[in-house]
Amino acid sequence: NVKGTESRTGGQLSVVRTPWAVNARDYRYDMTAYVVVSRNGSLISDYANLALGAFIGSECVGYGQFDTAAYGTVRLHSNSTTASPVRFRLYDYATATTYRLSPSQTVTFQPDGCVGQPGSPLVLECQPPVAGDANCDGEVNVTDVTTVINHILGKPSADLDMHAADANGDGAVNITDVTTIINLILGK
Repeated sequence: NVKGTESRTGGQLSVVRTPWAVNARDYRYDMTAYVVVSRNGSLISDYANLALGAFIGSECVGYGQFDTAAYGTVRLHSNSTTASPVRFRLYDYATATTYRLSPSQTVTFQPDGCVGQPGSPLVLECQPPVAGDANCDGEVNVTDVTTVINHILGKPSADLDMHAADANGDGAVNITDVTTIINLILGK
């Protein structure tokens, strides 16, 4: 995704990188969230190597843009008028790590809704990756096994966090990680 401005005296181009794809034209409804991200209780002020995504289920429904260190704006999209829970993730390009974000309040999608305000944004607390939580939903369960197997079979998923999927920490995501995740689920 590229956005830019140009004038007759020069131009400026800024590139917005996102690890997730969202086409706003595919959705009928939208919602706005004003957010800040906190790590270990301190607000992040440099978002240069970070991307913020919003998810309903496993579907990315929006991503954040941080034009100022004060807050970011996330446009969320849906085709449903039913209130749906929204989850947030932060992707760090420098480390290729996905972090689960815990909001300071429960967020549900509401058409034409808004959460947070520029002067009082929603705080998203960065949670470290959990070994085996390959889909970054905060739980180690059978869906993580499926996510890793799909990755091994060449069926990539926007949900996959490579660091958490490498459950045994050997630097590769393979069948031994599936075994490790199953053992984590079984409490072994």
